[in-house]
Amino acid sequence: MFGRRKKWPVLEHEQIVQRARILVIDDSDFPYLKLFKRDGYTIEKWNDVKDLARLEAGNFDVILLDLLGVGRSESADEGLGLLKHIRMARPAQIVVAYSNADWPVKYQPFFRMADAVLQKTEDYVEFKRIVDDLLQERFALGFYLDRMNDELAEQAASVPKAGAKAHKALLTRNIDPLRRYLERHLDDQATIDRVLAIIQVGISAAQLWRS
Repeated sequence: MFGRRKKWPVLEHEQIVQRARILVIDDSDFPYLKLFKRDGYTIEKWNDVKDLARLEAGNFDVILLDLLGVGRSESADEGLGLLKHIRMARPAQIVVAYSNADWPVKYQPFFRMADAVLQKTEDYVEFKRIVDDLLQERFALGFYLDRMNDELAEQAASVPKAGAKAHKALLTRNIDPLRRYLERHLDDQATIDRVLAIIQVGISAAQLWRS
């Protein structure tokens, strides 16, 4: 049983590719779709937001998001607004933002929400390298601890044992001790909920090794 051995398994690249699900949201053709499929990736393309609930639920390991021409029904800022919403709704979601536009300085905070930013003119090997690196992170225990710390931000000082308790929660698949600890030391229920959601995503990712 995963919870008994208390050890985070390490996957080979080929195993990660087999388990990962990638989504492209782009109103134009994505020229590397066939190449990703050729190389064994499970990749889906939407011309626009087909199902916001699936994005909020974290159905995909990596989202490649065009920043122009998509998400107009959801946000006046199009893909930028969609990026912000995904990050708020699903803090553990990995998003690669890409575009050909030159964005004004006022939009730079949006880009900081992305895990990587690419120009559409980048070639396939660069897209693949970024995706591979991020997938490797996605299936690493440390990724979820880092995301938790990002979410806690300045409140991390109030919960110095959160890292150790989150680490144990990821290995044992039991978040209750972490929840109780956070609720004793933090008054911000929204942050607590988001931290627990991050760790729960990590637990769910670990379940893939059991299949």
